[in-house]
Amino acid sequence: MADLRKILSQRLSETFKGERQQTTGVKLDIGQGTISKWITGESIPPTENLLLIAKTYRVSVDWLLGLSEEKEVDAVSIERLTYEQIALIFHRLIELGSIEIPDLTQFEFNPNPEFELEDEVGEPQVTKEPKYDSDFIKINDRALSYILRTRWKLCELGEDMMMEKWVADFVKVFTGIQMLHFDKKTQAALDAQPWSTYKAGDWASKLKEMSNRTEVQIDNMTKKKKEGKSYGR
Repeated sequence: MADLRKILSQRLSETFKGERQQTTGVKLDIGQGTISKWITGESIPPTENLLLIAKTYRVSVDWLLGLSEEKEVDAVSIERLTYEQIALIFHRLIELGSIEIPDLTQFEFNPNPEFELEDEVGEPQVTKEPKYDSDFIKINDRALSYILRTRWKLCELGEDMMMEKWVADFVKVFTGIQMLHFDKKTQAALDAQPWSTYKAGDWASKLKEMSNRTEVQIDNMTKKKKEGKSYGR
């Protein structure tokens, strides 16, 4: 118990660092005296308060208790990226002005004299190939594209409440769903059922289902699609 008090004291001090105890108390709706006792190790926060601290300060309960060295609850693991994490990263990049919606009407075309056709009167026609901007990125992942398109639409509205709702409600639907390796097999398997009318919940269910499938099962899904059979396990 003594070790737990010490660990909690140290980690709560680190969590609340830079704040006056009065400010911390207001955030948690807890008396300043209680906050002081937690920090000094005189008392230990009950379970419901630990959960409240973790949620408010975005830290892990396991870290607070000394059971893990992973402090941030949303810490990003490159090998285990989730759709929620990627959505929030893009959301923050948009807020910072680091990325924006490209104006496709501004894309230029370069003449390509290597390929010439003749029009109806025999005059040579020079075909054109698109001159792509290196900043233009194509999103292949159908689900990620859907998530980001909903965020782009909010840019036009510019309403803070809508942004908050997008994060609080929409993005949370994808919590814990690991990113798919989006290759041709995955794409074909997703295309085995019409997805053009999918909503957030539909995509979340589909992604969870796909993440539980083996490569052989994904191959079978693709074969059924080609054979015109119904989609299923």
